Amino acid sequence: MMATVHILAFALVCLGLGWPLVIGLDRRDALTGAERLGAAFLLGVLPLYFGVFALASWRYDAVSMWGLSAAAAALALPGWRMMGWGLGLNAVRREVAFARHDPLLAALWIALLATALSALLQGMAPPNDYDSLMYHLAVPQLDLERGRVLPAWDRGLPHVFFPELTGNLIRLTLATAGEASVQMITALFGFVAAIGAAALTRRMGGGGRAAIGAALMVLACRVMVWEMATPEVEVALTAYAVLALVAFLAWRQDFRPGLMVLAGLMLGGGLLVKFHGGAVALALGVPMLLAILRRPSLVGQVALGAVCGVALFVPHALHMAGLTGNPLFPMFNQLFTPGGVDYFADLRNQYGTGRSLVDLVLAPWFMSVAPMQYFDGMVLGAPYLLALAPLAAVARPRQGAAVVLMCAVYFVLWFFLLSQQVRFLMPIIPMLAAFSAIGLAMVAGVARGWWRGVLVAAVLPLVVAQGAFVAIYGALRLPPAVGVVSAADYHLKTPTLTGAFYAPCRWLHANLKPGERYLSLMTPHSYYCPQASAQLRLFPDEEKSWLTTGKPPPMSRDEFVQRFRQGGYRWIIVTRAAEYRRTVSGAPEMQPFDLTADRLGTHLADILAKLQPVTSDPYVAIYDGRQVLEALDGR
Repeated sequence: MMATVHILAFALVCLGLGWPLVIGLDRRDALTGAERLGAAFLLGVLPLYFGVFALASWRYDAVSMWGLSAAAAALALPGWRMMGWGLGLNAVRREVAFARHDPLLAALWIALLATALSALLQGMAPPNDYDSLMYHLAVPQLDLERGRVLPAWDRGLPHVFFPELTGNLIRLTLATAGEASVQMITALFGFVAAIGAAALTRRMGGGGRAAIGAALMVLACRVMVWEMATPEVEVALTAYAVLALVAFLAWRQDFRPGLMVLAGLMLGGGLLVKFHGGAVALALGVPMLLAILRRPSLVGQVALGAVCGVALFVPHALHMAGLTGNPLFPMFNQLFTPGGVDYFADLRNQYGTGRSLVDLVLAPWFMSVAPMQYFDGMVLGAPYLLALAPLAAVARPRQGAAVVLMCAVYFVLWFFLLSQQVRFLMPIIPMLAAFSAIGLAMVAGVARGWWRGVLVAAVLPLVVAQGAFVAIYGALRLPPAVGVVSAADYHLKTPTLTGAFYAPCRWLHANLKPGERYLSLMTPHSYYCPQASAQLRLFPDEEKSWLTTGKPPPMSRDEFVQRFRQGGYRWIIVTRAAEYRRTVSGAPEMQPFDLTADRLGTHLADILAKLQPVTSDPYVAIYDGRQVLEALDGR
């Protein structure tokens, strides 16, 4: 269980690094202790990000990353001494005392802590989600094998050039504590998002039960349950979004510039996590603009916050400009590169029912009741946010208009400008959870007689259904996380989008000798396979071709045979089939992979059909490269 020890140390270092800055920005104690705790963690990860950013391009290995960790721990010491540990313990004792006399509050706390602990421990399960296998983990592993961070041009993926706040935290953890701790970092961001939801609920006038209920609604949301045990990035963006809103609402109470700077830093941190942080900034920018219109003298403070947020992003932008000429690469590529490729044109229209005003109004319904047909799966689970959030309109929570405005603007931006993947709505889930908890608490407080029975009958199925989602993920991932189920058995029995390729990749690790290389024509090139020794679809002299054309150049059979012979590839791994999940029933279907559609695979399809793979699973097969070369020469 060393992973849990490491993740605790990681959290403490981040809190120690961020606490002095939070105290400096909040000199009048406008933030509560919980709000300070969440903000401190989100600020504390920034020095670690910049440390990896500066150091790893020169040297990236266990020695350099442990050195960075030691320096960060030393710098965190003053923050630890400043933290009010005694005040925190007293707050815990008070909450325990309240819960002893309030069975419902106690039940909410137990459910919240159990859900949080389960999510944290699930992070120790072997990674098996598509994006992580493709680049969130695969690219840091490539860097670790190469000994430094270099552009992964050969992947042909614009995704690997996205902002990398969480990517650099993965690099730090992968080189020091290993795979078991990497995914647990996401759970920490999830906890901050839950703290933000609880804090927001209190700021809007909700009571203790409502605050804990809101936090529980965040952690129990199916997409949160799933992502908190993966290296996916939307959880971190969610944490930054809700803390930016909390800082803004605190600023609106006394208009101290430090709180606006904090809000700006939260927005800048979100942008370093994912470009969707820009949509979050625009959404919160509308209430900020209204505040300026009411009091024009505040424009300087808002500008200061904006400058601080943008300053966090500048190093990444300069780095991208140096590599590609586009500081926002791969976004807005046609703007910075005339005639350049729009890498995400197809993705924008892949999800949803359409982009009309009618579709805008009906989208919440369809993403809740028909998500497998129109959107990116059953991301939300039971539609409790859809059912309960509107109840807050009756409660009329404090500062609710600003929160509604931010959510509405973000939703419109998501609907018209972004890919309509429901998980991209995660930044507003804490806000919807706060409204849901406040509305439910209000209705429960006024319901009498048989109306209370009606309320229980309406809410209980939602609780049971969402609890089932939480339990299912725990049942799947906790056994391998604690070592009861082996990684091989876990990957064999646990569904994933195209397969994790665990067993074939382990076979390659065991049978690939030092200095040997292999050709990989599988999609994605799995994190579990050797990275630096793999030749992917792009050869070194053409690995940047996709920057200008969007796809690699065609290759004749003679050229391919020549390159294959020069490469001396010991093994070849190719995709055989993939799962398709956007079916009417939602049940996955296995579809064979057409190797002739691949620019390299087309030269191998007929040969591989006649050869026996040395090993395979339902998704990929591995062939002897020497046999393939003989067949190529003899054809």
